[in-house]
Amino acid sequence: FMSNFVKVSLKKLCLTGTALCVLMLVHSFLLKTPTRSSIQPSKCLADHNDDTDSRRARIKSVCEIHRSYRPLHRPSHGLGINLPSSSRKGMKCNSRDCPLLVDDSRSLAFCFISKVASTTLKGIFAPLLNVTVSGSDYDTMHWAFHNQTLRFGPRTLLQHGERRNYTKALFVRHPFERLVSTYIDKALRGRKEMAWAYALYWDKIPGVRAENRTPTFSEFVEFVLATTPEKSDDHWTPYYARCHPCLLDYDFVGKLETASRDFPMFFSLAGIRGQAGVFGHNNSRHNVRGVNATDSKYYFNQLSFSQVMRLYSWYFYDFELFGYDFRDYLP
Repeated sequence: FMSNFVKVSLKKLCLTGTALCVLMLVHSFLLKTPTRSSIQPSKCLADHNDDTDSRRARIKSVCEIHRSYRPLHRPSHGLGINLPSSSRKGMKCNSRDCPLLVDDSRSLAFCFISKVASTTLKGIFAPLLNVTVSGSDYDTMHWAFHNQTLRFGPRTLLQHGERRNYTKALFVRHPFERLVSTYIDKALRGRKEMAWAYALYWDKIPGVRAENRTPTFSEFVEFVLATTPEKSDDHWTPYYARCHPCLLDYDFVGKLETASRDFPMFFSLAGIRGQAGVFGHNNSRHNVRGVNATDSKYYFNQLSFSQVMRLYSWYFYDFELFGYDFRDYLP
């Protein structure tokens, strides 16, 4: 009897322990603030064979593992077509919903991602697509490019006859590097240069407008975390919510960290000549005068452990899909 009692008690204890573990995991996930001791080596560590084939295989694997997560496979946005027009009023679809540049002459669909060499790439594609730019500043070029190019939403491209079979490509970079680049470019440049960003975003942060200052990196991060991935600004929208790699089978997946290798391969694949030397360095970033932009850890050291973990949770699927690690950015 005692033996059976012990067995039953042990079984109940094990079940209770398992239930507690599950509850703790769920609680941690809901709060999105795991403790340092709970961090385990993630599946998102960089692949040793980091070429485009292994990247594509990884994406397929991660998409299969997370097939029940609706935003990955059945996104609520990404529908629409932007028809070329010479005026801003002609824009039929914003860049968030229609990020895929469609080049019929090259049978190419390229997903543009802000802060991933997007300005340089637009400068390369603009003359190829006969985009007319009336000014020399970046904003004018961006507007001209968005207005005068044919762009599709990922869900629309998937349903659009022969275009669904076009060569599909995208480039990514470490999510945290991209976030720092956005902060430097869109917040630290100041109110005079980035009036639209302050009016739309940063002046909503307590103290920024009243004290006539730039937001701190910590304040910027909290602002990002307060938005939902699907409705966030182009400059920090997660890759999965913009380009939908679980919905579209991308033929080429490049990374800014290996730009000197990947861009020549992409240009060759797309039939674009004379641009092989444009990206001679890996992971380059334009600096801002007086700002230390060489080391993202400089900024991440200004964050709490909880903030970094919440950012990791926010960009979790990007880390998983594209094989990046976040642990070097922990304070």
